[in-house]
Amino acid sequence: MSTLTVGTIAEKVTDAGVAVDGVTLKDGGATCSGLITASAGVAIGGTGSPNTLDDYEEGTWTPTFNTGYSSVTYVSQVGRYTKIGNIVELKFFLQTSSTSASGNLSITGLPFTSGNNSINNNVGIIHVQSNSGTLSTDSPICRLGTNSTTIFIQTQGTTSMNSMAGSQLGNGIMNGSITYFTS
Repeated sequence: MSTLTVGTIAEKVTDAGVAVDGVTLKDGGATCSGLITASAGVAIGGTGSPNTLDDYEEGTWTPTFNTGYSSVTYVSQVGRYTKIGNIVELKFFLQTSSTSASGNLSITGLPFTSGNNSINNNVGIIHVQSNSGTLSTDSPICRLGTNSTTIFIQTQGTTSMNSMAGSQLGNGIMNGSITYFTS
């Protein structure tokens, strides 16, 4: 049996490894019975900056129709996100009960601004159920441009994407998901 000494702390090392305050070290591995906090990040598969996970966050946000309606009454506004490093995964659900259409649909309130680079013209999936609108069979999508906190709702036309008007949704349900890079 030997002793591991760090500063003024000395612990006995056995065949089971060394245990200090719920952390056990043995044969290049570690187990912990509590929360591990790494303020500088966790290096995975190497020691350089590209191999360091330095940010993880889960949370909620409130999606809001910014344009598309001059007035809107919500039944539900739910948004969730997961951010790992500089990648954000957003989910949203909006349900309206009373609307007055005015312009094209967009959603604001995103928890993080999209990055300002060429790969950040992101497209996400969306499902729309209209109770009183004029939505045709065009497949709607959600699009987030560079350096933005606004998701634009669009439909596929014959040769290009078209903005989706608030009158196309009317009173209805919109839920979707988009993944994007942030700065």
